[in-house]
Amino acid sequence: MSCTRSLRHWLSLQENPTGSTNLASTVFREIPSAKELGFSLKEIKELLALRLAPGATCGRVKKHAEAKIEDIEDRIKTLQRMKRALRKLSEACSGKGSVNECPILDALDEGNKR
Repeated sequence: MSCTRSLRHWLSLQENPTGSTNLASTVFREIPSAKELGFSLKEIKELLALRLAPGATCGRVKKHAEAKIEDIEDRIKTLQRMKRALRKLSEACSGKGSVNECPILDALDEGNKR
């Protein structure tokens, strides 16, 4: 089932006192924005459920945003470690000679032996 069909199905199961047309247009506007901010479809579904939950507060939405910030910061740290490692390997390679003597490939091979 496609993402759009799944979302339409999910929306059809929700009670909507304000009218499904308004809710659906809000949802379809929010999804691309939420994806741009790094939210997964599961997380977007949770955020949309909060919009429909009686008594849900902005504080609960903020907790989701703060958790996403932590996740992004962790991914940035991981990417920075990867970049440093690749830079070190790239600097060790002259770019000349046979691939049998390539320090980058040697390092990859060593990594596979661990």
